[in-house]
Amino acid sequence: MQQSIYKFPLEVTDVQTVDVENFKYIVGLEVQREIPVLYCMIDPIKHNTTKLTIHCVGTGHPAGRIDDDFQFLGTAKLSGGGLMFHFFLDNRWIKEVTESRMTTAHFETSD
Repeated sequence: MQQSIYKFPLEVTDVQTVDVENFKYIVGLEVQREIPVLYCMIDPIKHNTTKLTIHCVGTGHPAGRIDDDFQFLGTAKLSGGGLMFHFFLDNRWIKEVTESRMTTAHFETSD
């Protein structure tokens, strides 16, 4: 089986964890039918589950918890553009479970 792009619906909530099986990397964030959706490249050879910690901040709301270790994923425009929510990946640590053991892998970003 070849790698594929899968979608993961997101909630509009301060912090959430998304479990992604066979995670390779994030492709992007879009809105589909008024639901923010995270798209990820999946590699079936990896045989792992990666826990992504996603933060959401509404326009005009405090964003003090978002720092330089967070990667901006995109903005979700909901209710015809009346509500704007900004999603960030907490890059400090991403937890990856492989072969029934827990390991911690640092997620690198480029500037």
